[in-house]
Amino acid sequence: MTFEAIIKDIQNKKFAPIYFLCGEESYYIDQVVEAIEAHALTEGEKSFNQTILYGADTDVRRLMDECMRLPLMAPRQVVIVKEAQQLKKMDDLEKYILKPSPTTLLVLASKAKFPDKRKSFSKSIIKNGVVLETKRMYDNQAPAWIESHINSLGYKVSKEAVQLLADYLGTEISIITNEVSKLVINKNKGEAISLEDIEKNVGISKDFNSFELNKAISIKDIQTTFRIANYFEANQKNNPLVVTLSNLQSFFTTIFQMHHMPQISDAALMSEFRLWPAILPQYKAALRHYPLRKTEDILLEIATYDLRSKGIGNVNIEHGQLLKELMAKILYA
Repeated sequence: MTFEAIIKDIQNKKFAPIYFLCGEESYYIDQVVEAIEAHALTEGEKSFNQTILYGADTDVRRLMDECMRLPLMAPRQVVIVKEAQQLKKMDDLEKYILKPSPTTLLVLASKAKFPDKRKSFSKSIIKNGVVLETKRMYDNQAPAWIESHINSLGYKVSKEAVQLLADYLGTEISIITNEVSKLVINKNKGEAISLEDIEKNVGISKDFNSFELNKAISIKDIQTTFRIANYFEANQKNNPLVVTLSNLQSFFTTIFQMHHMPQISDAALMSEFRLWPAILPQYKAALRHYPLRKTEDILLEIATYDLRSKGIGNVNIEHGQLLKELMAKILYA
């Protein structure tokens, strides 16, 4: 089942006897657990009928004993196992899974991949319970997700602000939602989140950030590039080199892939790489300024400076200086 379908069923009090929640993206797992906690029992029923266990602190025998208990003055009991990936000998739970208690709602929240689907245990879970497998968002999916999330909360946001958030917050949804909550707390429904709001509430400079750095590099704006590099050097806590290098690598990897496209029309680029119209010009400028061979050389340089930032082949050169060296090699070589 999809995340949305599971949440809808829970809100409509349509419960399954077993939920197996797993995968790399903890946000969706946590959301399902919270929805079950909110809708499966009333506040008065929770005291005697909701049990929360942790995989590392329990075992299968105790878990089955908890599941076989009868609810007290409630239609069901809820047993939630958090960090279930740490539960030893989980396969031994199959006996219960094959014949779960009709008055128990068991939730296994595992921050790991789904077990081998060829195993009997996995087949039993799929047959008798609800399974949610979550995956981390790809970099190119983050802008659309951020915009959709902000819109779903009743607010507007510009494409530039979305891209700035995506560049800095990455793809971990729990981090994104936490920062977005800071942005909307003093906003009225229907208002737009601006670059100024992001700078004030999230701490990302609207003028000195990776998005603006990529933009300056793409058009070979030397002055702006080094102004941003100097800002990063003076504010390394908020602009760690490892993050800057990762963003540069992602940007030039996209340029590299664009060079190998059979056609480079605006529509093809936006469709293939899920680009916003507002940022398309900087990619087209980079295509002109950095031909394929040059792009390959830049990717090698970024990899080299990533190693140097970690102390490999580097003799006491500060991160700020490494960044400026790399900027010079990109712009002048």
